[in-house]
Amino acid sequence: MLATGHEAPAGFPGSAELRDHPAWIGNPWQAWEDRLPAAGGTVVLLGAGLTTVDAILTLLTLGWQGRVEVVSRNGWLPNAHFRGIENPGFPPAGVDLAALGLPGLVALMEKHCARLRELGVNPAIVVDKLRPHTQRIWRQFTLAEKREFAGQHAARWNVLRHRIAPEIHARVKAARDSGQLQLHAARVEGVAAEGRRVRVQLSDEATLTGDLVINATGPHTRFSDTSSALLRNLLRRGLVVPDELEMGLRADADHTVIDRAGQRSTILFALGPLLRGTLWETIAVPELRGQARHVAETVLQHPPLFDTMPMQVVREYQI
Repeated sequence: MLATGHEAPAGFPGSAELRDHPAWIGNPWQAWEDRLPAAGGTVVLLGAGLTTVDAILTLLTLGWQGRVEVVSRNGWLPNAHFRGIENPGFPPAGVDLAALGLPGLVALMEKHCARLRELGVNPAIVVDKLRPHTQRIWRQFTLAEKREFAGQHAARWNVLRHRIAPEIHARVKAARDSGQLQLHAARVEGVAAEGRRVRVQLSDEATLTGDLVINATGPHTRFSDTSSALLRNLLRRGLVVPDELEMGLRADADHTVIDRAGQRSTILFALGPLLRGTLWETIAVPELRGQARHVAETVLQHPPLFDTMPMQVVREYQI
């Protein structure tokens, strides 16, 4: 079972030279709290998703009193969870959402979001209502539609889909209201050492300099560039191949991995973020639980594979 989770974030121009710099954190999921500057210093967070919220919460919980600068292409932080409504009009009765294609789905969502705004209701409820259908819709998209969604709609989708608890949202908002937390809407053009600090060049020609700069842009999603020795080995040997979007590996509907020859693997299954390009919605607990059950049922329906394999083959696959 391949369940390797998220990759570390992709780098920026100049970040390779900062690998050993004390003020640069290339992987936000590794310990960095012991590198915090003294009160009055500056922490720069690159990215504004859930990982950044985790980092902000860590700083606030530690009582750190310095300045926090957050950089995001769109300047969007996650929204808070809210009490929804039944909204029985969505999805519309008799409409096959997976048959609409991306243009039809966007038009339908815009229509219903406008109606909800008129009612004074948070339109993000439409995203929640789509959740049981998301994987089927994604599988029915053409390759061009998947690429268009990933390039033009995914950022907004993620903000609406991956929300945070109201009390956490309130703490982040309080930090913004106090001026401790500043949000910048810009792209990161590059990073470079500036003595014991790190300079961040932004697309709006502004520059931020941090005593600690954390790359929290989210997991790197180009599968063929994986940093995992295991996955690189599997790629080299042709036991796995990237999906058509390079978001993960190629797998069949029952999570069986597809190899370089286009054949179903006799020994490998996958779940979780590795199936992002195949399923899109694949990182939340309900989806992961369903995937794990699906794989277990698939395995139980077949005799143990290793029992029928020569011992030298078993050793070959001990990677």
